Amino acid sequence: MTLREAIRGLGENPLYRLERRRQWRGMRPSLLVLGLLCCACGHSLAFVLAPAFAAMAVLQDKRSRLWEDLLLTRLASEEIVVATLAAALQIPAILLTVQAALVLLALIGGLWHTDAGTSWQECLFRLVVMLPALVTGAVAAASFLVVGGLIGIRAGLHFGDALGGVASAILGTLAAGVLTVAAGILTMPRMVSPIQALAPPRGLLLSPVWSVELRAAMSLEMALLALLNALLASLLWRACVRAVRPASS
Repeated sequence: MTLREAIRGLGENPLYRLERRRQWRGMRPSLLVLGLLCCACGHSLAFVLAPAFAAMAVLQDKRSRLWEDLLLTRLASEEIVVATLAAALQIPAILLTVQAALVLLALIGGLWHTDAGTSWQECLFRLVVMLPALVTGAVAAASFLVVGGLIGIRAGLHFGDALGGVASAILGTLAAGVLTVAAGILTMPRMVSPIQALAPPRGLLLSPVWSVELRAAMSLEMALLALLNALLASLLWRACVRAVRPASS
């Protein structure tokens, strides 16, 4: 079974419905607190929750003997991995979307109030100039969220205890993020200096110079990070699919 076929049949997958209900039932009492923490701590919390949820889902199934029953069904290994991943990423993806919406609203407000005499056409133009960097950044974040979920599934298949599985999933996700960002920085286009890219001077963020130079560089940087995450996700996907059956035999 291919990945496209597994995703197409996700709505009819009984494991996906089971994992989705379990995730939301377990998170319902603390969902508001997590949302507030996500708004306060930024997007980092969602990237930590993704591997933790995925690892716990596999470990709970293994502990309750449900994992052995799953392997006796007609579900393919790809369907099991897709269902577990999709259910584990729902809540982190929602938290990340809320955080992105708040950042976008703050960005629009900053554009509007940057210059007292700036017209709305100029503000709209500056926002359009930012779109490539925003879109590529969203794609890079989504791809890294998938990477974290796959690392969590692989850790849950490898470890037998919850502490080892969750801890290794989170540490593995952080290590993958550091390596990906380091690889992206080393290959970053030399259109601007890294110091200027990480901390542009006050007022430069919304200036036309930043729009032409730094935004183009950051768009390419985010696209490169998304590509690296996609390559890593493809490798992790194959590792998870191959480990599903042997892990329970």
